[in-house]
Amino acid sequence: MSFRWLPKGLQAQLMLLTAAAVLIAVVLAGTFTMRQQLAFSRSGIELQALALVRNLAVSSASPLAQDSLDQLDSLLERSVIFPDVLELRLTDARGTVLSHFLKSAQDQ
Repeated sequence: MSFRWLPKGLQAQLMLLTAAAVLIAVVLAGTFTMRQQLAFSRSGIELQALALVRNLAVSSASPLAQDSLDQLDSLLERSVIFPDVLELRLTDARGTVLSHFLKSAQDQ
């Protein structure tokens, strides 16, 4: 096997080896940081979604007891203003859809 692309001097070879090691270290550090940030971002989004769901559950108790579907629609319409929320669907325990709101393309 011929290594014609390698420099002939020891100093140049060491510089090439050092540059390759630094490049590998930077790529590995970048990959690790990216994965860490994605996990952190995902957990933050999940916590926000959980808070929104809990808030909707508490807020919809009264309209459900009064059988007021208009208030449920209004509640979902106000809740869909959050930037990461694209669609909200409120169902009963059997899975029947009570209210559904989809963010329009112009609202995004």
